[in-house]
Amino acid sequence: NKNRIIIEDFMKNTRIVFILIILVLSVSFLSATIINIPEDYNQIQIGINVSTDGDTILVQPGPYYENINFNGHNITVCSLFLTTQDSFYIEQTIIDGSQEGRVVTFETNENSTASLTGFTLKNGNVYGPTYPENRGGGISIDSSSPTLTNLIVASNQAVAAGGISFWDNANATLDHVIVEDNYSYDNSGG
Repeated sequence: NKNRIIIEDFMKNTRIVFILIILVLSVSFLSATIINIPEDYNQIQIGINVSTDGDTILVQPGPYYENINFNGHNITVCSLFLTTQDSFYIEQTIIDGSQEGRVVTFETNENSTASLTGFTLKNGNVYGPTYPENRGGGISIDSSSPTLTNLIVASNQAVAAGGISFWDNANATLDHVIVEDNYSYDNSGG
């Protein structure tokens, strides 16, 4: 009889521990947030700054005049293309660098879960006397491995690599990325 009580207590405690483990795992999976731009924040960069790994920054159509940096966040930044698969959103959701630096930067060891999907990136302009400061007008990837999909990288310029620059062990995945009409003062226009 005493052994039966010990076994019943053990089973009860095991169920409690199991339920607690399920709750902890559920909370961690549910903690990923969708941040809507411009509804939640009026700039993509602000959304990136407040995000945590696993979050999604969902950007509505329109021009966004800014230069964004993932700052080590392994997040998804995407247009409505991601949810609809309608290529209309690629051309209608524009990140415009306003000729004031590169449009998108990955330079803080972002991995393949750092994803940029469904945008037109244009008007990046990078000047500078030395590498790596003077390359990658559209996108600069330095020591990172982001995933780039369904993008148009056009009308950007830099001293080197007007469109996309890969630097110092960069290892990006590109899928359906159009790189056109970019310019380099030195080499590698695309």
